[in-house]
Amino acid sequence: MRVFSSFFAEATPRYSVLYDIGSGSVGAALIEYTDTHVRVVSALREPLPFSDEQHADEFAGLIAHTLARVSESVREELGRRSLKPHEYDIRTIVHTPWAYTHSTSVSGHFERETVVTRNVLRSFVAERLSTSAPEGHTQFNRHITRIELNGYHTNNPYKKSATHLSVSILVSSMPSAIYNVINEAFANLFPGHTIRIDSFIYTSMQLPELADTADSYTFVDIGGERAVVYVVRDHTILAHAQIPFGVQHVLRGVTHNDPEKTPAAASLLTMYLANTCTPSQCRKVEEALEPVEAEWTRAFGEAAARITKTHRLPTPTYVSVDAQSAAWFIRTLKKIDFCQFTVTTEPLAPRILSFESEVSALLLVESVPKDTPLLLAARSLAALRDRV
Repeated sequence: MRVFSSFFAEATPRYSVLYDIGSGSVGAALIEYTDTHVRVVSALREPLPFSDEQHADEFAGLIAHTLARVSESVREELGRRSLKPHEYDIRTIVHTPWAYTHSTSVSGHFERETVVTRNVLRSFVAERLSTSAPEGHTQFNRHITRIELNGYHTNNPYKKSATHLSVSILVSSMPSAIYNVINEAFANLFPGHTIRIDSFIYTSMQLPELADTADSYTFVDIGGERAVVYVVRDHTILAHAQIPFGVQHVLRGVTHNDPEKTPAAASLLTMYLANTCTPSQCRKVEEALEPVEAEWTRAFGEAAARITKTHRLPTPTYVSVDAQSAAWFIRTLKKIDFCQFTVTTEPLAPRILSFESEVSALLLVESVPKDTPLLLAARSLAALRDRV
């Protein structure tokens, strides 16, 4: 897939302040890009302080509050490096449920054979694609992901002649209340700075292992409180479904919903998945996770069933999830029989997306935590640079 972007047009080293707004937390990182490396200078993540009595109208304020908290460290790092506003970009990656992303297509004939230029392509899309979003939502981006000239797919349409053009476009929107509060928060944090917002599914599709996938795949984005399953073919989202289950459900299962035990539970889960816990500890974790696994199986199965009404799941499956619990999710996806939902009637073949991929690995400063969603987003920005 080739993406039409000017973000990395400069050859000089650049910095990006990268935010990741997930279903249960907000992360931030400072990324250094040069011609020879992509280095993560700093990274941190703060949970969204949800409570059982939380009202939906308060979500936007919680996100803004947490953005301000993680930004304190980011702004300190910018100050230590004496970086001026023109020396860094600000990118924000938004996950479900805050971002709603789908694919649409537009096509049509030219009155006569026409040479395709950027202006021709932009005008063609603008004339045929509505800018309206679902009621109560604001559209925050759209990206061309696939182009066909006279019925043939091309990665480089410019300077080529065509009588018929077909374009696939990824469109993202979010609740207007969330969108307005996020923009207001950034305006206060970084006055006068332009903030670019993208959906996590879009940036993930730029990763080389997904961008170069010739046919189709299932993509599973597992956040703190929610997950979403996408069916992607030819860089186009055919179907998707949300799952009310995330990493925090696993940790709450181990702690029996005692938040004070969460840090210890995370360590115990890591030991359990690495098979380094004592027999007694392992038994306790296994017993605690039995109902959690049943809940995940039911939730994933219901989502797959909804998707299967129109499209079956491709067996190649890419999973984005925090590294701490990745092994548990992979094990359960392999263990559970979802053959009735797949294209081939074979089990899903899940693979964890990693920022340590040989395709385009990142350099991390020693103290930087291995925050998978943040670092995958950093890898995707590097991939966008390579595609310009």
